[in-house]
Amino acid sequence: MAIHQEAIRVRLDKLHEMIAMLETIRARGEEAYNNDDLLQAPAERALQIASQCVLDIGNHIINDFRDFAAEIIKFLDTLSNNQQ
Repeated sequence: MAIHQEAIRVRLDKLHEMIAMLETIRARGEEAYNNDDLLQAPAERALQIASQCVLDIGNHIINDFRDFAAEIIKFLDTLSNNQQ
C-alpha cells in the first residue's frame, strides 16, 4: 500500500490556505459579508476548493486501501490454492 503522501500534502496545504482565506473573510463580519457580493464570491470559491481538497484526499486514501485489500485477497487466494 503506497499512500500518495505528496499529493495529499499538496491538497492539505491548499486546504489550509482556503481556511485562512475564509477566516479573513469571516473577520470582516456577517453584515459586511451579506452586503458585499465582492466578498461573497471569493468565499464561495474558497469553500468550493476546500471541499474538492477534502474529496481528493479521501479518494486517495480509499483507492490506496482498495488496492491493499485486493492484494490481501490475492494472497489469501494463493494460500487457499496451495492448500488444495
